[in-house]
Amino acid sequence: MPDRGRPDLVLALALVHHMAISANVPVQEFVDWLASLRSSLVIEFPTREDPMVKKLLAPKREGLHPDYELDNFENVLSGAFDVERREQLQSGTRVLYFARPRG
Repeated sequence: MPDRGRPDLVLALALVHHMAISANVPVQEFVDWLASLRSSLVIEFPTREDPMVKKLLAPKREGLHPDYELDNFENVLSGAFDVERREQLQSGTRVLYFARPRG
């Protein structure tokens, strides 16, 4: 992918919960990968109360994915990006962020 150039903007909508819960990628690792692209980012975080997140977690045993929490996600995101905007979506279970890479 590096030989294709750096994107101006990365859209990660309805993605983080699939990476973290379905593919077992730690939230920190996923955000670090996004940060390595050195691009602005629009990312959506569905909370544990979101119907799709509940569906993904249903077959898993209790206590898995302790890093999949809104507070943790926001801390990890703000460690790698300057978060310029945060919007709670009308559903009440999803939050949308616009962030720029640090440095």
